[in-house]
Amino acid sequence: MNILLPDFSRPVTLIGFSLGARVVYKCLQALAVSGDNEGLVERVVLLGAPLSVKGEQWDTARKIVAGRFINVYSTNDWILGVAFRASLFSQGLAGIQPIDIPGVENIDATDYIDGHSSYLWTSRRILEQLELDAYFPVFSHHPVNPDGQAIQTHGDD
Repeated sequence: MNILLPDFSRPVTLIGFSLGARVVYKCLQALAVSGDNEGLVERVVLLGAPLSVKGEQWDTARKIVAGRFINVYSTNDWILGVAFRASLFSQGLAGIQPIDIPGVENIDATDYIDGHSSYLWTSRRILEQLELDAYFPVFSHHPVNPDGQAIQTHGDD
């Protein structure tokens, strides 16, 4: 499998809801086993993730993320709990409870989420409240040329 690596001068934020959150997580796992990709992704936000709290390799996925790794969950997400009860519920689900992994932030969105589909109209509000650009500026926000030198833009000191 060939993986094209992004330009490191452009930070990558991965955001996924429901099965999309599972896809983001699995991509982090694939990056972890495909080579030296630690810190490749700047931020990750998982919304209502159908992922096992205990059965996954969270530490491995966390190493790929240089900045914030956020698990947004809601205890009101009964659809997620029922849909995955047979396979994952016995181990706990990231989408309905916090996970105890160093470096992973747990955001309880229960006050905003009435059910699984509530993420569709509240995700923008949740993301705005996370202030993703305000924390952990891992990568430089200044453009660089192919030699890695910072390009002066109008207004830079």
